Amino acid sequence: MVVKRDGAEFMDAEESRPALRTGEVARLAGVTPITIVRWANAGRVKCYRTLGGDRRFEPSEVARLLRELGKPVPRNLRAMFRFRAR
Repeated sequence: MVVKRDGAEFMDAEESRPALRTGEVARLAGVTPITIVRWANAGRVKCYRTLGGDRRFEPSEVARLLRELGKPVPRNLRAMFRFRAR
């Protein structure tokens, strides 16, 4: 179930989809996690939020960002994340 609150999209943990966390995206992009947060806030990279408020980034969006930055996109990008239900 997707819940919208204060203009942000939140995903119920029971229905969460596999995605990368902020730190994982930062490592791939070669920047700090706060840079990824700033880019997400500015709309440069799309993400959704868990009900706990954590950002999650879909692999296709991460691949797009990496290409934009001129970084290599790992062939196994989908294998680099794990399903994390809490």
